[in-house]
Amino acid sequence: MGDFILFMQKSNGGFYSKYYSDGRGRDDSWTSLYYPGEAALGLLMLYEIDNDRKWLNAAARALKYLAKLRKSESVVEADHWALIATTKLLQHYNDLELAIPAELFIDHGIQISKSIISSVPQFPSDSPYYGCMTLDGRTTPTATRLEGLLSILNVIPEQRKSLIVSILMISNKGIGFIEEAQIKSGPFAGGMPRALTIPAGEKLYYGVLPDFRRDTEIRIDYVQHALCAWIQYYDIVYDEE
Repeated sequence: MGDFILFMQKSNGGFYSKYYSDGRGRDDSWTSLYYPGEAALGLLMLYEIDNDRKWLNAAARALKYLAKLRKSESVVEADHWALIATTKLLQHYNDLELAIPAELFIDHGIQISKSIISSVPQFPSDSPYYGCMTLDGRTTPTATRLEGLLSILNVIPEQRKSLIVSILMISNKGIGFIEEAQIKSGPFAGGMPRALTIPAGEKLYYGVLPDFRRDTEIRIDYVQHALCAWIQYYDIVYDEE
């Protein structure tokens, strides 16, 4: 599987987003915003198992590609995969065989973090959506942003104190939101719905458009992302205590 990811990587560090087994092979007619960061994270996890530096080097090339691609942009994707992968890459930076400055990865992580923070809507404190990081009231976009921000906290330089404080404040609110959204009783207790489920009239009042079709939908990835965010958050709180 790792070799297939390398096969899908381009010379510039990016990736083909699709492969067709019917003979068309690798295809880049559509490019995913998130596959490169996710692929980099997978390669880094593989490196931690077998210590073959080809996985580490490929992950570094992927993150370098993303950093250079986004360098001049003021607003970038909320790429939590890249944030998590960046943190893991820097843990193994001294093993890297490529001459890529660590600052390139750190600055990219800071860029994504600041972009996420600047896009967080300001719901009033008495709103059930207080802490939600998007305007649609969904749970997973908040959980994934928390995963990325809480991960990159580990490598943000101490002199960036204002950014660190902002991440912690937003994380406190975000954790509160997904805790509020979690199903508390009944056969699905503990599950994480697609969106906070409150009456449509209340949603409109708070400026959130209702989605009657899928608000109550529960998927394994909704639950997984919320779990990962909670675990990271409470690890940080525990460490501080």
